[in-house]
Amino acid sequence: MRIDFTKMHGVGNDFVVFDAPADQSVLRPELL
Repeated sequence: MRIDFTKMHGVGNDFVVFDAPADQSVLRPELL
């Protein structure tokens, strides 16, 4: 499964924002 994401930078904290897949698949923790 390919998931497009955007990596953003905060004040000393990095975080990732992504949209749920269009088919509403559930993401398992080991895939993240």
